[in-house]
Amino acid sequence: MASDSDAHKAFIQAFLARRILTLEEAQPILAAILTAAGQQNPIVSQNTLNNFITTANNQLSPFDFHIRTLPSQSGPPESRTVYYILTNTTSDSLMQLATTHSAEEISFFRRVLDSMFETNNTNYLELCAVRSMEAVRLHKPRPGEQLNSVEDGAATQTQSTYGLTMKEAETTLAQFVSEGWLELSPLGFYSLSPRSIAELQRYLIDTYNLPDEEGVIVEKVKSCHGCKELVTIGLRCDNLDCPIRFHDGCAERLWRVNRSKKCPSCGGNWSGGNYVGERAAKGAKKRVEVRRSLSGRQSAASQLRAANVRRDDLEKSEAEEEADSE
Repeated sequence: MASDSDAHKAFIQAFLARRILTLEEAQPILAAILTAAGQQNPIVSQNTLNNFITTANNQLSPFDFHIRTLPSQSGPPESRTVYYILTNTTSDSLMQLATTHSAEEISFFRRVLDSMFETNNTNYLELCAVRSMEAVRLHKPRPGEQLNSVEDGAATQTQSTYGLTMKEAETTLAQFVSEGWLELSPLGFYSLSPRSIAELQRYLIDTYNLPDEEGVIVEKVKSCHGCKELVTIGLRCDNLDCPIRFHDGCAERLWRVNRSKKCPSCGGNWSGGNYVGERAAKGAKKRVEVRRSLSGRQSAASQLRAANVRRDDLEKSEAEEEADSE
């Protein structure tokens, strides 16, 4: 019969192999482990998983590993999927990809991140995602781009000159998805996965939240006002200059208590119709269509006014000619 210690070791080995689990994925694994330890028909509850994770974190801590608990960014509070993610507490840079990817592929991943958090992340539109074809077009390095690599355990930088072919970029993106670094939506948007948010949080903040010319930090990577985790899918204040962001579930939890639906920072109205993530693209498209419609109406009105002016001028001219003839 296996000991409790053996059961916890087997659980840690399962995490090392998978890196990320949900309760539903962990239950059959723990059931098999507990059965091997001598329990008959074990029932794996949320408490069972929590206890194993607590013990595992105590054992992993000396080795700079930690199992983080991270709810999904979308959905109501009661139905959000909770992810359990094995993270390295001393290194959350892109060098973690070096064990399975080439230096060119890591640089490609960085360009995808740049597109998410710089190109597609403005005060007007916080998409924080990249369309599939746009991602593939990032296969070549920018002029002067540095290439990260790891040699003998040390990170080095050299000039990136080759990049990837478009076919290689497509294959690499698919690998990033299968490894849990990226997610691909049904509408063809790549965004950060729970694993990336958990493991690359410090890297993202250090890379993209930089001071402006006056030394004020510009937060391109924002956190939820409720749970304090990063927000790449969620809601934003109606005031586009307000920094408050929420995950859907965190906002819903707040409005159950505060029914006035006022922004907790600026005090303005919170309509719930301003988004962060893929939904922001739909909202921006609607705003463009509204502006075009208004512009078309204004143009038609201007043309009508001009026609009326021309008609009035013509009638006035004809009246003057009749007066002169008399």
